[in-house]
Amino acid sequence: MEQVLKNQAAGIVMVTSAGAKEGKTTVAANLGVVMAQAGKKVLLVDANLRAPLLHDFFALENSRGLADLLLKNDVPDVVRSAGINGLWLVTGGSVPPNPSELLGSEAMQIFLKRIRMLCDIVLLDTPPVFAAADAAVLAQLADGVLLVVKSGISTVDQVTMAKHHLTMVGANILGVVLNDVKMGNSKYLYWEQNNKKLSNAAIAQVAVANDAGKG
Repeated sequence: MEQVLKNQAAGIVMVTSAGAKEGKTTVAANLGVVMAQAGKKVLLVDANLRAPLLHDFFALENSRGLADLLLKNDVPDVVRSAGINGLWLVTGGSVPPNPSELLGSEAMQIFLKRIRMLCDIVLLDTPPVFAAADAAVLAQLADGVLLVVKSGISTVDQVTMAKHHLTMVGANILGVVLNDVKMGNSKYLYWEQNNKKLSNAAIAQVAVANDAGKG
């Protein structure tokens, strides 16, 4: 997975899924940890302003975060250590009434422009593609998109449609993360045989433990 990101020279990567409960937040958190342990400077941003979860993964409170920063533009200490060397986190913060508008605002563009200069990679955890317009809005601001697919849950039609929605707004899809794979399971073989329908997408496997259903 790191090689996929390196080859695409992606500084800001959005992590999303077609639907809910496919493990995108877990994948984003795990990917951030692994890359930080490999010596990268990584910033995780919880851009799922409707239902932020990343703070729970790192046992941080969520009284202030991205939404508060975009609304007030002067929130102190919004970038916090995730407790792992090289890994920082911006939590979602207060749930706003207008997430899509905030994420597509000039304030968000300024925020991304600033933070991309401070680290090697920024990982944006976002709502699912079909949950709201948020993912489509952020896909236009990111350098690349990882689409998380949960084995046995996602269908080829759902993932293909999600990919179509993202490419229609100009998203650069870096790859598809096949999550919660049970080796030897026929469902895994089904995905392997049909992934050619997801053209121009690299298929990567990520072993996710107990929290695979979150996100």
